Amino acid sequence: MVGFGLLVLTAVDYLAILIPPQFTNPNWELETLGRYVDLAWAPLLGFILIFSSPPSDSEEVAEEEIGWRRYLSPNRWQWVLKLCSWLPLALGILYFLAVPLIVVSGFRIQNENRTQFNLLVETQSQGLASNLEQLNQLPTEQLLPLYQNLVGPNPANVETSPEVLKEKITKLLARNAEQAKAAAARNLSEVQTNVFRSVIKWAIGAVVAGGLMIYLWQFPAWWRFLP
Repeated sequence: MVGFGLLVLTAVDYLAILIPPQFTNPNWELETLGRYVDLAWAPLLGFILIFSSPPSDSEEVAEEEIGWRRYLSPNRWQWVLKLCSWLPLALGILYFLAVPLIVVSGFRIQNENRTQFNLLVETQSQGLASNLEQLNQLPTEQLLPLYQNLVGPNPANVETSPEVLKEKITKLLARNAEQAKAAAARNLSEVQTNVFRSVIKWAIGAVVAGGLMIYLWQFPAWWRFLP
C-alpha cells in the first residue's frame, strides 16, 4: 500500500506542477520539465515497492486473515497490478520524449536572451546618440553643472572651456554606455551558462529516468501475466 500511496502523491505533484499552464513560455516549459525529471525518483520507488515481489499463488486468504488484512490481500488487487504494470513503460516513453522538448526550450530561452540583449544594446546606443545631440545643443553655462553631476560636485582641475567640457562629457557618456553594455554582457553570459547547465542536467536526467522506467517495466514482468 505504501507504493500505491507514493504513486498517488506523485500524480498529485505532477498535476500541481502544471498549474497554471503557460505552454508558450519557454522558461515555464523548461522549469516544468525539469521539475518532472527531479521528481522521477518518486514513481520509480513506488513501482519498486509495488512490484518487488510476486503475489502468493493461493487465491484464498487464510482464515486467520480477517478485517483489513483480508481486504488488503494481494489477490484482491491483481487488476490494479495489471493496470499499473504498464505505467512504467508509459512514463519511460514520456521521459524520453521530454529530452528534445528540454533542448528546444533551452535554445528558445537562449535566443530570447540574446534578442533582449541586442535590444538593450541598441537602446543604449540610441540613448547615447540622443544625449550627444542634446549636449551639442546645450547652453554653455549648463556644461559645467552637467559635468559636475557626472563626476561629482567638486571635481579637481576643471577646465571651464566649453570645448574641453564637451569633450570630457562625451567621453564620460561613452564610458558609462560601455560599462553598462559590459555589465549586460556579463549578465547574459551567466544566464546563458545557467540555462545550458540546466538543459544538460535535465536532459541526462530524463534519459536516465526513461531508461530506468523501461527497465523496471521489462524486468521482472511477472505482474502482466497474473490470472
